[in-house]
Amino acid sequence: MVNDVKIIKIIKFQIVATAVVALAGYAAYQYFLDDEAKAQMKQLYATMGKSYLQLSNLVNERIGTIMDEEVVVQNRAQVRTAWENLGF
Repeated sequence: MVNDVKIIKIIKFQIVATAVVALAGYAAYQYFLDDEAKAQMKQLYATMGKSYLQLSNLVNERIGTIMDEEVVVQNRAQVRTAWENLGF
C-alpha cells in the first residue's frame, strides 16, 4: 500500500514536471524568439521530419528484403561452423 502511494506521487510529479517544462518551452517560443528564429525552428522541425521519414522508409525496405534460400543455408552453415570452432 505504501509503495502504491509512492508510485502515484512519483507519477504525479512527473506529469506536473512535464507540463511545466512544456509550458516554459511554449512561453519561450512565443515571447523570446523573434520571427527569424521561429522560422528557423520551423525549418529545423521540417528537416527533422523529412529525415525521419527517409530513415523509416530505408529501414522498412531493408526489413522487407527477401533473401535467397541458398544464401540463408550458407550463412547458417558458416555460423554453425564458427560456433563449433569456438567449442560450442
